[in-house]
Amino acid sequence: MTIDKLKAIIRREYLTRVRSRGFIIGTIVSPILMIAIALVPMLVVRLGGSDTYRVAILDQTGDATLFDRLNNLLQPQKEKGPDLTDKLPIEPGSPRVSGLSGDRGRYLLERIPVASEESLKSLQEDLAGRVARDEIDAWMILPADVLQAEKLSYFAKNVGDFEGRRQIGDALNRALIERRVNLAGLRTEDVRNLTREITLDIRNQRGEEERGQTFMLAFALLMIIYVTILVYGVMVMRGVIEEKQSRIVEVLLSSVRPFELMLGKLIGIGLVGLTQYLAWVLFGLIISI
Repeated sequence: MTIDKLKAIIRREYLTRVRSRGFIIGTIVSPILMIAIALVPMLVVRLGGSDTYRVAILDQTGDATLFDRLNNLLQPQKEKGPDLTDKLPIEPGSPRVSGLSGDRGRYLLERIPVASEESLKSLQEDLAGRVARDEIDAWMILPADVLQAEKLSYFAKNVGDFEGRRQIGDALNRALIERRVNLAGLRTEDVRNLTREITLDIRNQRGEEERGQTFMLAFALLMIIYVTILVYGVMVMRGVIEEKQSRIVEVLLSSVRPFELMLGKLIGIGLVGLTQYLAWVLFGLIISI
């Protein structure tokens, strides 16, 4: 094996690809694209919903207890205080509105008592119109047998607002569980203490706290290896095909052996991949500073 010829092949493969427009654009665009893939979904979730989430609740239970508990659960613990709406005079059958500040914004819940099935249909049509006019964001029905129900109807203008749906769903489930416990003659606090969960404090053999960083690092390295083999393996194949089509391989084979040619291509294109990863590492270090 002639070292000088091998170096010449490696140099040619490396410089040809590093100076190419595709390599430069890919090195710059790839980290930006990866950051966008990671950040855009979070931004969409945070910015997708409005600052104020307005929900109307058609209540067929005849009792505002469940609605009041739902309000309290949606209100953050640090901002909890006396419910001023309890001190306001409320006429029988009139809607009850409470403004709450949640993690995703301010919640405005409106309770609309429902007296009969006939009035329910007219109220549903009215709420559908209010959603179309952007007066409310969603509405739902609390049937008379809500404590035994397995599903509740929830109508939203933006069905992709996952965060708003999640918070309301979690609060409603908890309110229903507490209501069932109370009606069973049990104390909610006692049941909560008996059924409370524990959290595992996971640590490695050195006693350091483990939050999944080891798995994420291993997964990231695995993906890097997979992408490297996929992308640069194809690049080696294309390099051989291009030279065969341009008849350069005939000239090269007249001066070097096929083994030396393939080894030079592997090393040269491998160095191209290492150069690209080094550029991405430097880019990440600059961002993290």
